[in-house]
Amino acid sequence: MPHKDRAVRREYRRQYWQRRRDEERATNPRPSKEENFWAGAIKTATCWIWTRAKTNKGYGRLTWNYEHWLAHRLAYTLTKGPIPDGLHLDHLCRAPACINPNHLEAVTMRENTMRGNNFTAIHARKTHCPRGHSYDVLLENGWRRCSSCYREQNNQATRKYKRKIRMQAAG
Repeated sequence: MPHKDRAVRREYRRQYWQRRRDEERATNPRPSKEENFWAGAIKTATCWIWTRAKTNKGYGRLTWNYEHWLAHRLAYTLTKGPIPDGLHLDHLCRAPACINPNHLEAVTMRENTMRGNNFTAIHARKTHCPRGHSYDVLLENGWRRCSSCYREQNNQATRKYKRKIRMQAAG
C-alpha cells in the first residue's frame, strides 16, 4: 500500500527516477560537448555542412557554455585556437554553412570583403572606367575618378551652360 504522506511518496518517486537515470547513463554514456558539436555536421568530400540551426544568411548558430556562437567560429576556436583580435574568418569555399576548419582563414575585414562577390568587392577590383581609361585620381572621400572622362564631362557642362546664356541673351 502506498505511503500516505505526500512528501515521502515524492521522495520515493525521486529516488526511483534517479536510479533509472543512473542505470541509463551507465549503459549509454552521454557524448562530450565537443563530440555533440561535431555530430551536427555532415562531412562531404570537401565541406562539413552544419545541419542544425542557421541564421537567415545560412551560417550555423548554436549556444555553447551559455554563449551564442556561429558554428564556423566555434569550429575554428576548438581546432586552431582563438580568433586573433581584429580579424574575421573567411570561408575559402564560399559556403556559409561549412564548418571545416581547413576552409577557414583569419583575415582582416577588408581582405574578407575584397575576396567576396559583393558590390563593394566587384567595384573595388576595377582599375579602368567604362570607356577604358585608368582610374588615376583618388578623391578625399576614397572614390576614384578617370581624369579624361571627368575633363570631358566638365567641357560638356561648360558648353551647355554657355549655350544657355547665349539663348537667354538672344531671347
